[in-house]
Amino acid sequence: MSLIRLSKSVVEGKEVLVDFFKKGRFYAGAIRGRYCTKLEKIKFLQDTFWRRRSVASKSTLEIQGGGMVKIIAQKIMGVFLIEPEFKADERGVFRRHFCQREFESHGLISSISQSNISENTYKQTLRGFHYQVAPYGEGKTLSCLVGKIYDIVVDLRCDSPSYLQWLSFEIGEHNRQSIHIPPGCAHAFLTLEDGCLLHYYCSEFYNGQAERGIRYNDPLFKFIWPVEPKIISDKDRNHPDYIP
Repeated sequence: MSLIRLSKSVVEGKEVLVDFFKKGRFYAGAIRGRYCTKLEKIKFLQDTFWRRRSVASKSTLEIQGGGMVKIIAQKIMGVFLIEPEFKADERGVFRRHFCQREFESHGLISSISQSNISENTYKQTLRGFHYQVAPYGEGKTLSCLVGKIYDIVVDLRCDSPSYLQWLSFEIGEHNRQSIHIPPGCAHAFLTLEDGCLLHYYCSEFYNGQAERGIRYNDPLFKFIWPVEPKIISDKDRNHPDYIP
């Protein structure tokens, strides 16, 4: 039985667990200053990780099924933060990325018409804001599989109580979270690292005639970005001011 010497440098929570699996090797950790087996260490890190996350999520409305994902409703109706409940061992991590049954049971759009990949070479690359008008509005479930992004979702549904309000999220491989965006909302993301890889599930086919956009610095919304975007397409940079 292999033993690992543990030091006090390990109990800092989520980032330790992510690096632990991402880099494919064991990091030093403390379980009462003694030696432990690999399986004991895995269980310890998992327990620490989920204990910290459960405390952090108490400020949001949480809707849970007994499945492999945790679905958390946000203040904009139809927007959800999705957290996987993964299984981990010395091989790595297994997690469910999509479940039609769980999506439907919590009111998320579960139909998928297209699945898209966005590859972004450099940090501070901005894409958006993008959306499609009715009857071609599309729901999206967005994940950042490699790297880290800052994403903003803005509600453009004139009959919504949160009309013209926006939310921001930071998602990426460090937290494995996804965002569900309903039809009638626009979103944009800014890469925070080089080499970001994103995946989208889309409920509607792309329709160029129905496509619309909002400029990232439109004065109506007063969007706040963590850093100034450096790489933006001419199309996204030149959207006119939004008129409600």
